[in-house]
Amino acid sequence: MIRPRYQLSVAILCAAIGPAQGQVFKCIDPSGATTYQQMPCRSGQKGGPLEVRTDNGSGNDGAAAEAEWAAAVQQRAPRVGMPQRLVEQALGPPQETRGPRPGERASVVWIYGRPEGMLHIALLDGRVAAMHLEGTPSEPPPGDVPPSDAPPAQ
Repeated sequence: MIRPRYQLSVAILCAAIGPAQGQVFKCIDPSGATTYQQMPCRSGQKGGPLEVRTDNGSGNDGAAAEAEWAAAVQQRAPRVGMPQRLVEQALGPPQETRGPRPGERASVVWIYGRPEGMLHIALLDGRVAAMHLEGTPSEPPPGDVPPSDAPPAQ
């Protein structure tokens, strides 16, 4: 039989270890001081969850994949499976980030404004898991004639 004191010690130890594996938060207090902590920011503080990047560029994708990624970076066209660091090289830092929506397979979603709409890039484990173009283009694609300028039907 386990002693109650031992059970309490184990429970306290597990509670102390649990947060060490959790999220890191960057918080800025009203005076401008920045702290990094394991608990969410207090009211009156700015900030939120901090994304800790573990992809240091040492992945072993192989020469063929690296050549494909390099071409995609040059074309500014990310691909599914591409490492997160290369997405940032191709498109720069995201204009906006958000957490995943229910059922969305991602740890974070990067959002970029593009002429054809808003590009959402879902990242999971440091790689592109999915991409989605949302919205309508700011202007019609070349070759499209707006209805008011269309020639009369014959």
